[in-house]
Amino acid sequence: MRLILLLLPITFFTEAKSDMDYICYINLGIDRDMEVIEQRCVRNNILSIIGIYYTGTSDIIRKYCRFDREIVITEYEYDDIKFNQLDCVLYSVKPRYEKEWIPPSE
Repeated sequence: MRLILLLLPITFFTEAKSDMDYICYINLGIDRDMEVIEQRCVRNNILSIIGIYYTGTSDIIRKYCRFDREIVITEYEYDDIKFNQLDCVLYSVKPRYEKEWIPPSE
């Protein structure tokens, strides 16, 4: 009886449908705005963004990606401009908020 009670939660978790089965594509060359994430994506979707300027990748990762899952960055060049493609698991459709940084007192 104890074994059945112990295995029961495992059964529910393994058969639960995961939103990681879906990929949410964002093309910043066309969409131009990260607000499309709220319209097209759901938490735990695989977020695939292309057209990220080379310097903006880490900002998007900080705001939208789960840090306990793999994050894949692919670099490419178009018209001598460096871009990145980002693939990660979406933490939330709303970006994380940044707290004001307060330097440590001496």
